[in-house]
Amino acid sequence: MFFIFSCTNDNHNAQNDLILPGHIQELQNLKIISTEHQVPDTVELFREVNFESSEDVFLDGYINRIAIDDNERVYVGVSRMGQASVYVFRENGKFITKIGRYGRGPGEFENIRSMDIVNNKLFLFCSSLQKVSIYSIEDFSHIRDVVIRNVIENQSDSLINRLRVDRLFVTDDETVIVRLKTLAIYSGADERTMLYRKLKNDGYLESENLLKKERFKLYFPVNEGTDVPFTMPFTRSSLVTMTKGGHFFTNQTEEFLVKEYDGEGNYQRAFYYPMLNAPLNMRDFDLRKERQRAIDQYEMPESWPVVHTLEMDNKGRMWIASISENDSTYLWHLVNQQGEMLARFQLPGNRSSRNVMSEPLIRVHNNYFYTREVNQQDGIDRIVKHKIEFIER
Repeated sequence: MFFIFSCTNDNHNAQNDLILPGHIQELQNLKIISTEHQVPDTVELFREVNFESSEDVFLDGYINRIAIDDNERVYVGVSRMGQASVYVFRENGKFITKIGRYGRGPGEFENIRSMDIVNNKLFLFCSSLQKVSIYSIEDFSHIRDVVIRNVIENQSDSLINRLRVDRLFVTDDETVIVRLKTLAIYSGADERTMLYRKLKNDGYLESENLLKKERFKLYFPVNEGTDVPFTMPFTRSSLVTMTKGGHFFTNQTEEFLVKEYDGEGNYQRAFYYPMLNAPLNMRDFDLRKERQRAIDQYEMPESWPVVHTLEMDNKGRMWIASISENDSTYLWHLVNQQGEMLARFQLPGNRSSRNVMSEPLIRVHNNYFYTREVNQQDGIDRIVKHKIEFIER
């Protein structure tokens, strides 16, 4: 365990008298990074291109996934009831073509739960069919499908048979890693579990877990049937991302602690930024009667989690958004895999609207920052591409 001095002057950061929690003191290969002295470069985002419906194309549904290839072409996953396609755009926003269509046949899918691009191939995962469809991005043709088996080779593994794949990661050598979790919400222990396993070419899962993480806490209604279990914006959760080399980086949002695991799930190292949690006031939430009664059953935290989201870019850098004391702003930190702070900047965001059940739709590729912009009242649903400019301090 050792200390590095870097980062920012900020009244939201822990100061001199640092007392490490016990679980952090026990970590091996831990880098603790002071938050007092050095101010890193900052970032400015300049809006450049929108990817959306136009005279050339109509995006028939709601945007739910994006991917970007090495030519900066943007793949926008769009779906609704009875409709699903991937819309491909040039880097300047000009529509090229569509990939796939709604259905249950070869190369067809019912929804788009996850997408990744590796070696000129688009890997698309449909959760309802539990199927991975693979396409060429050279001629946009369908290559093959891999249907994930509901029955695994190790029949004694009862937990795995109660979980469903909901996301995929693909490494540079085209190893497919899948995340499994329960899709149904019920009052059992397993709804809090996420497993990460390798997917074989025949659709079977490897028998060993690479990682096992807790998802989040659910609040259950007082009387069953009066409401569904729910999370709150301040709910703590586990975040997991991967490098193209197959290493995992994880965070439990209560604190700015990032752990690295190798491709087999073995712990490697960690870095920690001591940051104070923003205070939480439950009077700021206007809950309907049923939810307030449900909340009253539980002991509420006194603060917000520290981390909002964690995104890995194509260069292996992490873009980590932390929750500030300002309800309308997230503080973003760009760090490398050793934990060194490269840049810091602020972006608008409403912490009171956080939904820990789904990840924010954000991608960073080369020097561009892609976000989803939605305004249902005005009929806006689009991907916005921002140019990233680093400003020296």
